[in-house]
Amino acid sequence: MNGHISSTENILGKKIKTLRGQYLWTQEVVANQLGISIPAFSKIESGLTTVNITRLKQLADLFDTTPMALLGLTEVVKAADELVMLKVAYDKKTDELITLQSKAIRLHDELHHRSVSKRQSKK
Repeated sequence: MNGHISSTENILGKKIKTLRGQYLWTQEVVANQLGISIPAFSKIESGLTTVNITRLKQLADLFDTTPMALLGLTEVVKAADELVMLKVAYDKKTDELITLQSKAIRLHDELHHRSVSKRQSKK
């Protein structure tokens, strides 16, 4: 990887355009704040050019968000966190199931032992 962020779906550009609209900023305002030309910013927003990590961070700071959010990865991170929590819960339930199975086996063995002992005592 060359340190540049690109997307075939232009998630970054769409997110930037949405945020720019929410702030009621023109491309010129954002370009000036980034210290780049309007055409250069337009290419970022339209997905015609890639951004490096530094520019991504600059954009995130400008729009008071995170680079992950700009890239549309916050949902991915949330889903991964949820998967980890589900795995922990699954592992806990598995341990509980094993404990219950062990108890059931011990009870079965105890009942079987009692049954055998009763039969032997009747003889």
